[in-house]
Amino acid sequence: MSEEDDDGLQEVIEEFVAESYEGLDQIDNDLVVLEADPAAAEVLARVFRALHTIKGTCSFLEFSLLESLSHSAETLLSRMRDGSIVADATVISTLLEVSDVIRGMLEHIETQGNDRCGDYSNLEARLNALAAGQTLPTGGAQEGAASAAEEVGAESVAGATESIVRAGDTGPGGELEPAPVAQPAAAESTDEVASAVDDDDDDGFGEIIKEFLAESFEGLEQVDQDLVVLESAPANREVLDRIFRTIHTIKGTCSFLEFPKLEWLSHAGENLLSRLRDGTLFASKENIQALLELADAQREILASIESVGSEGLGEYGTLADRLNDLAEAEGSAPSSQAGSGNEPAPAALAAAKATAGATQTSTTSTAAAQAPKRTAAPRSASPEPQIAESTVRVDVKLLDQLMNLVGELVLARNRVLEFGSVHDNRSYNTTVQQLSHITSELQAGVMKTRMQPIGDVWKKFPRLVRDLTRAFGKDAKLEMVGAETELDRSLLQAVRDPLTHVIRNAVDHGIEMPADRVAAGKPEQGTVMLKAYHQGGQVIIEVEDDGAGMNVARVRQRAVERGLVPADVAELMGDREVANLIFLPGFSTAEKVTAVSGRGVGMDVVKTNIEKVGGSIDFQNRPGNGTTMRFRIPLTLAIVPALFVWAQGELYAIPQTTLLELVRTRGGGGGEGIEFIHGTPVFRLRGRLLPVVFLNRELELDMRSAEEVAGESQFNIVVLRTEKQDIGLVVDEIQNTGEIVVKPLGATLEALGVFAGATITGSGQVALILDVARLAERAGVVSDGPDLRGSANVPGRTAESDTREDMLLLRGTDAGRMALPLARLERLEEFNRADVQRTGPGAVVKYRGGVLPLISISDLLEERRGAARETEESGSEQVGVQAVICTSGDHEIGLVTERVLDIVQVPSSSIAGATRVGVHGTVVINEAIVEILDVDLLLSRARDLGLDLTESSYRSQSL
Repeated sequence: MSEEDDDGLQEVIEEFVAESYEGLDQIDNDLVVLEADPAAAEVLARVFRALHTIKGTCSFLEFSLLESLSHSAETLLSRMRDGSIVADATVISTLLEVSDVIRGMLEHIETQGNDRCGDYSNLEARLNALAAGQTLPTGGAQEGAASAAEEVGAESVAGATESIVRAGDTGPGGELEPAPVAQPAAAESTDEVASAVDDDDDDGFGEIIKEFLAESFEGLEQVDQDLVVLESAPANREVLDRIFRTIHTIKGTCSFLEFPKLEWLSHAGENLLSRLRDGTLFASKENIQALLELADAQREILASIESVGSEGLGEYGTLADRLNDLAEAEGSAPSSQAGSGNEPAPAALAAAKATAGATQTSTTSTAAAQAPKRTAAPRSASPEPQIAESTVRVDVKLLDQLMNLVGELVLARNRVLEFGSVHDNRSYNTTVQQLSHITSELQAGVMKTRMQPIGDVWKKFPRLVRDLTRAFGKDAKLEMVGAETELDRSLLQAVRDPLTHVIRNAVDHGIEMPADRVAAGKPEQGTVMLKAYHQGGQVIIEVEDDGAGMNVARVRQRAVERGLVPADVAELMGDREVANLIFLPGFSTAEKVTAVSGRGVGMDVVKTNIEKVGGSIDFQNRPGNGTTMRFRIPLTLAIVPALFVWAQGELYAIPQTTLLELVRTRGGGGGEGIEFIHGTPVFRLRGRLLPVVFLNRELELDMRSAEEVAGESQFNIVVLRTEKQDIGLVVDEIQNTGEIVVKPLGATLEALGVFAGATITGSGQVALILDVARLAERAGVVSDGPDLRGSANVPGRTAESDTREDMLLLRGTDAGRMALPLARLERLEEFNRADVQRTGPGAVVKYRGGVLPLISISDLLEERRGAARETEESGSEQVGVQAVICTSGDHEIGLVTERVLDIVQVPSSSIAGATRVGVHGTVVINEAIVEILDVDLLLSRARDLGLDLTESSYRSQSL
């Protein structure tokens, strides 16, 4: 292939490399599954198909080394499919090695343009030996396999896969040419493959066949266009190569899916295209017309497969004979090319003629007699193919552009809502509400196009666990739940490396040796569980193992030995604080450095990378029973919820991912204001000291000293969570919350180091987005030491706090005290009672450009006392309605309460049984019995009472 041809095929090569990488990820995953379940025919077929596709495209692109290796692996896989070879550990390990080598070749193709990156004849010999039924020696396996393969001989190995792949003939110019395929007959090969798969496995191929149909329909559309171009420009090699590749791909996949008629017809067209490529024939009008008819015939067969599940009864013998005759013809290039030296040698012409002649010997009657052994699931008849119309490929850049435009639309929507809030025009407000609703739906739709299943990142992890367990002499399996959970594509790569490191640590440090597990009364095989699910507008990813757990005493000792924390501070730290020491730079409990761990670099980087994308990490230790690492990742970084605050007349935004709570307090000392410890301002929040940062001072908007500012009458404190500890940010005024579109900063503002971006509010005002972590570092309230969040500040603090959960303490409308888990709540709101309208069992209120359903918590609980209703009515004269905002699916609901009292920490060991339906349990707080509410059950009861929680159900209400 000349340099000009290489340039013309560059786009094709790039697509091939990208698709091959994706296919290898799936191969790795499937091989691990196959090792655990050798009878999984569907998985084996998927591996075979992926490798067959790589091999077929290599033939077209003339990557001979990669093609040869893929063919040897395909040979072994075909023997596994017909039941001759069992998928044991040796076979799987060898195939995984093939996957790694192919990756190396693909990287070499990317960087150097060829696949000549090493000599893998030894690996091919091992594959051939395994395919021939030879047993590889445990020691010196490669050398033994090589000699064994030589003894077997090439004929034996090739014969093993004659039913699947035939060796290609060498065509003109020395390039590999498709072998002739006779018109389909009742061949033993099809029977052998079909017998290896039970009828029940047919459904497993439904998705594969659907994908094949979609890609084939799409490819044939391109073939039509390219043939028309080729007719007017016969010398366009790039177009001709693209046509050949499409027909070759269809033929190769038909072989795997056992559609013999389509394979036979495609091969006839491929022979003609091969003669056109090597210059033996010219792209005449007659040849182009025959190829166009071939494309039409292929569409008919594909449409039959889609509609009735079989290739149909269509007769294509005449077309096949015509294609064969054209391929056999002793045509020549046009006169303009005569004497150019491109004419094929007589030997090449003879070989091509022989190939075409062999194909011509087939007959039409045999084709009609052959029925495919495996077919797609029957569908309702349809005159036109539907699968190709259901999908479309879109450039990622276009999706990014659409997301930017949606962001601008959200900003415009916010401005319209701001304008509507000051104009009491019913018709205008109705139109604004409709605009807001459409914008929200458009925003959600565009964001869905950017979402990808997190399983795309997880594909490599089964292979990772398998390799690590073998390297360490352990036995562990990886279980994955929620692989279909979707995450913004911009965040997928951000979580890949952190998850890889955490899983590696779970196997290396968590899972015990098999003998130790048995001695501890555990199964010999350990388990690493990977979970993903949506919760509260975030994606939660959990990595859990059932190993030995963390040795807290050992962690404390190593932290002191490495000088990461003073000994006296370490002694006062609870178990949870000690466990979080693993996130310190340089920390490691490993005695020696290995290829996997021991350098003290990793967990700190994991935490940093997760927090860079607005996420957080929570670590739970269960001594003797394993650990759980929990990641909280935002769904997207493009449009995020934020809290708006004022400082010296300037508006700022704080991402809600860092927001814990809001506190309003009196100043002037007396134990209720801001105090100073060694010159550092702190605030006592429920028994712990909270470092305070004055936003005005840090942004140099107020040059007074901290002591002067602390003497003011009252404060608004925004409690925020940073990497090291919680802080209190003192602001002048808290405005509201809303969605913001993050815009990048200019170089001048970015250099200040305290802003993460900028946004435009509904009023058109520019608001800078605060970088909370860097702001805390600038103020000096966050040190380089461990996470001391709530640790040594309280005398007598013990490890009991490790099992505490934050709760929102409420007073219900029946005068009883209740608590809600803080993790289940979105925010607290207070509405003007005059704005609340009753509707059915609940009420509604205009909220954030939409309508929010409200219902009293007491209405969702079984009555305990008859005075409940009277209390509720007597309190109806209050001006404000306090509501706790929770999420129900994709929508929000407000649970109305009498009053929000406090936020408390409840030890899980102190929770007693439930007292009535809707209550999770009870606990004693300040000598009073408090009911802990079950949020999910409350929302379920709200539906039972007839409250429709879907946002659209309230669109017709006039507010």
